[in-house]
Amino acid sequence: MLREKQWYSCRGVIGITRDRGLQTICEEGQHLPGVVFLAGPTLMAAKEAPLGSCGPTSVSRMLPFLEAMNRLGVQLVIAKGVSDGVLETFRRIGLSYGIAVGGAGAFYGTKIKQVLSRKYESLGAEGFFLAEVQDFPFYVCVGGDVDGYFEPIP
Repeated sequence: MLREKQWYSCRGVIGITRDRGLQTICEEGQHLPGVVFLAGPTLMAAKEAPLGSCGPTSVSRMLPFLEAMNRLGVQLVIAKGVSDGVLETFRRIGLSYGIAVGGAGAFYGTKIKQVLSRKYESLGAEGFFLAEVQDFPFYVCVGGDVDGYFEPIP
């Protein structure tokens, strides 16, 4: 159970995508992992950052896709940005929402340990990446039951 107003660290497999990749997956009805990080990687791989810098994108642009994401298996969305409307939408749909720190793309890039698969590579940074992360921090704004390995950060 992810508790609101608490920092957590995630370890495991997550999806990473943004606007066009997310729209394509939702339109095609493809299964999504339980956790999706809405972000755009630079795709400039380095030893410690297989996708390069990977900063969170604004969740407000993704609101039209939340219901489809939920139907396709997503339980937790991690992105940046918060407003009353965003929180109400997540609660209404029954999705948990975590905030990633904006401006910390290089930091989040180092938390991606391995890219397991890539879809829609023609979309570049807006494609879909299935990745393994470790020590991936986020702050819970809308809590709930989410499958995965999460550890509270004191």
